[in-house]
Amino acid sequence: LFFDQDPVVYERWKHIENNAAWQVLPQPREGKAPIKGFIISGADRRWYPARARETRLDKKWCIELSSDLVKEPVAARYGWANWPTGNLVGRERIPVPTFRTDNWPLPKGMNYSPEAKKASEEKIKALRETAQRQALDRKIRQMQIDLPALERDLHKGNAKAQIEGKINRIIAVLDEFKTDPWLSRRLDEYSPQLSEKLKVLEKNINDLKSN
Repeated sequence: LFFDQDPVVYERWKHIENNAAWQVLPQPREGKAPIKGFIISGADRRWYPARARETRLDKKWCIELSSDLVKEPVAARYGWANWPTGNLVGRERIPVPTFRTDNWPLPKGMNYSPEAKKASEEKIKALRETAQRQALDRKIRQMQIDLPALERDLHKGNAKAQIEGKINRIIAVLDEFKTDPWLSRRLDEYSPQLSEKLKVLEKNINDLKSN
């Protein structure tokens, strides 16, 4: 994301050829702190919290946004929430206002006619349920990315500990098929041979661990 430079700041520092990031970009109100408040989306229009960092592109300062869960971002929003957490400020510590780079339609609020109100309530309820499912899906996929990285950091240079950690995770997943009563009763519905295959897999994993 590129930002127009504050004209007052520009006049003050225009004699400097290589401006610092703080002379061009809005900065966290806390000083040297992580930038907060951005979300990004791919073409599927699903939004995810974004990491933000200052960088140069074509010799111009900008804020680069990224997320492990968005491989090809197409849109960004800042401070876009009921309780936004954005911490960017400009000159005189004036907060950067909410903005978005997309022009996707936004859900409309309630109309006062009974029919429109009911339709709007149903639509908002469906959107809320979808958002809750997407939030859970995001957390699970993010944990799947973070967990191996945390294991590498925890057992850095210790291949044996890393291997055993991954084996233990496989065992834990296999245990879930047995400890979840609802799921265990439905294994045969998924595949008649699944229960036996899981037993064979569990035996092989335990043999692998004992070695």
